[in-house]
Amino acid sequence: MVNKTYPKIKGCYECSQRRVSCDRNQPTCHKCAHRGLKCSGLGLRYRFEADVGARGKRVEKTLAACMDASPEATPHCQASESSITNLAVIELIPPWKEFLLSYFSSTIAPQMLAIDDASNEWRHLVLSVSLADDVVNSAVLAAAACHASLKSASIRPVAQESYVMAICGLQRRRDLHTLNPFVNCYNVLTILVLLVAAMATGEADFPPLFRMLKSAVMLMGEDGLLGTGDLGRFLLRQIQKFSVYAEPLLSEQSGIETVWARTQAGFECLQRCSALHPEHAPSLHNVRSQIEQAYTIYLHRALGNQSHPSSSIERVEQFRQTVEAYPIGCPGEHVLVWATFIVAAESTYTTVEHRAFFARRMQYLHQINGFGNIPKAIRLLERIWKDPAGMRWTSVIAEAQIFIM
Repeated sequence: MVNKTYPKIKGCYECSQRRVSCDRNQPTCHKCAHRGLKCSGLGLRYRFEADVGARGKRVEKTLAACMDASPEATPHCQASESSITNLAVIELIPPWKEFLLSYFSSTIAPQMLAIDDASNEWRHLVLSVSLADDVVNSAVLAAAACHASLKSASIRPVAQESYVMAICGLQRRRDLHTLNPFVNCYNVLTILVLLVAAMATGEADFPPLFRMLKSAVMLMGEDGLLGTGDLGRFLLRQIQKFSVYAEPLLSEQSGIETVWARTQAGFECLQRCSALHPEHAPSLHNVRSQIEQAYTIYLHRALGNQSHPSSSIERVEQFRQTVEAYPIGCPGEHVLVWATFIVAAESTYTTVEHRAFFARRMQYLHQINGFGNIPKAIRLLERIWKDPAGMRWTSVIAEAQIFIM
């Protein structure tokens, strides 16, 4: 007699967790309905949603517990239902990865656009790609773990390992011109997410990453990006925004050229948010005004214009008044880290009151996003403020190698 084996027929996730046989009824199985449970249905379903409730100490403690477990133990590391509310549990993903994907969704993605909503591509697009591409996935895990490790040191080894895996993946696929367009886009996306990781830590790996990004884009060209639809358009908007903010932090010359030539392109993300959310138009107009003022102040100082000190006082005071025109907590204020930092550096030539205002403002922005680049930016400002007669601050910030955005 020949023994036959049959593949196991899987039911819904809830029944599998309770170790009972699922009747596989669609869309809700009878056993879940009888127990009053929300049935996940059949097959694999990935759902990423905005939910600030997943933040906080409960997530950090559970993350740390899963990170401390060995790879063999992680499948049995059980997360409480309340601590992972914004990422559907997938049997094939280890719990520690589920937590980091959830962490990216709830903590990092909202900070990358002026308005966080269902159209936030850093959530629904980046995370979807990360489930299809291991290199992008490693970068997302690295960015989430880098941010989470600032609060829980036990996560740091995972951040380092995921970062190395993403870099190694890029090196394996470094011949961009020989790959298909989607793989090229995945490589560009990987570098962008690693730049977010650099923002989260404030470490000095920002310049080589940005050079990698520029090389990748040069090989592909903008037309190559746009040829891949929604992903290409998303990447192009982000590259333009990242470039305008990053170049002044690399050198004065590249900063002048980029801010002068690509200012409007850098506003594509903000314009998209404004189009999707006309109800927030006044606040987003205020945000744009602050960024434009920061551009003007940067160019004025980088070009070496030696105007009367009263001109600097007037510009900085105008910026402060623009900030105070809207109350704390207005939509989009969290994307003003770069602009606030630039004007804060210019306050070297103004008043003690201005410097105190910007110190408080930078601390407030750090409370919002928890990124490690902001405390380092504050320490850099304190150094600039102590030496107003020294070299121009536009040169100093280009030597710090901190991605302040």
